[in-house]
Parts: sequence; C-alpha cells; structure tokens
Amino acid sequence: MIRTLIVIWAIALLLLPALQPAAAADPISPKTKNELVSLSSDALIHAGDGNWDAVKNTLNHIESNWIDMAADDSKQAAGVTEALSLAQKAVQDAKTDPAAASKAVSALVKSLDTYLSSGEEQNQSSSLKNELESMLPFIKDTLAKVQSSDWTGANTSYNGFVTEWGKAEAAIRKADSRLYGKIEVKLSGVRIALNTDPTDQERAQSQLQSLMEGAETIIFYVGMASSIETSKLVLGTGSAAAVLAVFAFIVLKASTAIPVRPFFRLAGLLLYNMAFKFLGVGIHALQVSNTISAHTSGSLPDIEALGMYNSWEVFIPQMTVLLIILINILRIEWNKRDAAVASA
Repeated sequence: MIRTLIVIWAIALLLLPALQPAAAADPISPKTKNELVSLSSDALIHAGDGNWDAVKNTLNHIESNWIDMAADDSKQAAGVTEALSLAQKAVQDAKTDPAAASKAVSALVKSLDTYLSSGEEQNQSSSLKNELESMLPFIKDTLAKVQSSDWTGANTSYNGFVTEWGKAEAAIRKADSRLYGKIEVKLSGVRIALNTDPTDQERAQSQLQSLMEGAETIIFYVGMASSIETSKLVLGTGSAAAVLAVFAFIVLKASTAIPVRPFFRLAGLLLYNMAFKFLGVGIHALQVSNTISAHTSGSLPDIEALGMYNSWEVFIPQMTVLLIILINILRIEWNKRDAAVASA
C-alpha cells in the first residue's frame, strides 16, 4: 500500500506543472510594450544610482502606461499591479530604507518581464502557426513535381521549403521536439530520395506525404495550445493522472506474480532491440548532417520504428549487429544445454 501511494504521489508531482492555469494576457501593442520595457530599465538604473526622484517619475510613467492594461484580469497582470503599488510606496521611504526600495523596484521589473513574456509567447504561437501554413504550399508543389517526374522543379520547391523551415526551426523544436525530430527525419529522406541516381520516386512521394502530415499536425497542436480553455486543460490532465494512477496500482499489484526468468529474457530482448535501433538512427543522423554518404536501394527495408532505413550504410552494420546477437543467444542456449547434460 505504501509503495502504491509513493508511485501515485510521484506521478502527481510530475503532472502538477501541467495543471497550472494558462496565462490569459490580452494583446499588448508593440508601442506600449517597448515603453514599459524602456521604463523598467530606467527605473533599475535610477535606483542603482540612488536617484529616487527620477525613480518616482519613472514609476508614474509606468503607472500611466499600465492603465491601458486595466481590463486584463490575469494572474500576471494582478502581480504587476501589486508590485507597482509596493514599489511606489517603498520609493516614498527610500531615503530611510534605500535597500527596501531597490528590492521593490527589482520585483516590479521582474513582474513586468513575466507579464510581457507571457503575451510574447502567445504572439509567437500565432506567428509560428502562420509560418508553418506558409510552408505547406512548398511541400505540395514538391510532391506535384515528383509525381510528374520534374526533378529540377522538385528540388527547387524542396529547397524553398528548407529555407522557410530554417527560419522557424528553433520555435518548432520548442513547440514539439518529438514531431520536430520526425520532420527532420522525413526531410533527410526527401533529400536523399531526390539526390540518388536514379531518383527514388516512390520513396520521395512517401516521405513528402509524411512530411506534410507532420507539418499539419504541428499546426493543429500549436493552434490548439493557444486557444484551449483552462477548464478543459485541467479536465484532460486530471483524467490522464487518474488513468496513470490506476495503471501504477495494477502494475505494482501484478509485479509479484511476474515470473522472474521470462521477465529478464524479455528485458534482454528489449535491450538488443534498442542497440539495433540506436545504431540505425545514429548512422541515419550522420547521413542527415551530410557527415557520411547515403547509398539507397528500393530492395532494402525501410522501417522507421526499428531504426531501419533503406541505405547500405545503415543496413550492413545493423545486419552485423543482428548476427552477433543471434550468435550470442545460440551460445548461451548451447551452454545451458551442455550444463543440463553434464548434470544429468
């Protein structure tokens, strides 16, 4: 029972950040934002110089700009309002307690930065969605050119997509690192397919279609993340926490009934599978970065889930490792057989 409670408690701690309400800051005009940033910097500088009259004047300017945000009832906005009030009060007594005044001004600047950053993240999500949508025509055009065997046009369209992708790459990685990684793999697959001799039309079409699906998935999630209601977010994460808690309870209860020997055999096979897959993914990553060459063949398997890609540079090392694994398994079984015969 204690073990069960510990697992459930650990899961709850992992999910706690996801249950925090999303920031709901109203759009901030670029002019107001720039003025608040500039005034915040001035307040810190004047406080550092001990020029409290200038600090008072700066805080008054911040207050006049902050009135425009009065309709915002978000947690970050309330924090700024409170920090501004405390800073103004502390600065009034700055001559008797300058340390407290400096601390209050720093707290106000930090609170303003938090508020402005939350609004910036929302704007970035909208901008990222627009950038991704603008990339889709390049993929569609590349696919159309490939289907019509216009390889020069396909390469031109593909290079246009890569250029746009590079501009939004960092933001996409931050939005969803897993999907970002998948798109990178598909990008390399398209590049390899378009540059092999002869050109692998079937593989190019397959990779382009997968690339389009990945881009559309990111567009969906980016758009959803900025518009999802807090109540639905809490309901979804709460339901997930409940399911995980039940699953953890079942695993702990059933763990005592798991046969040890078959369990370790299965664990060993999983480790072999990881070694096989990581080898393929690692070599493919070197091919993506143009560190090593890629000689593809339609006769080779292309199974992403196993880390298998249809290039000889991936296939030969993986088959070598697979042979070593099989020899090792046979050796272990042979030794067990000899030991059983000897004991008999």
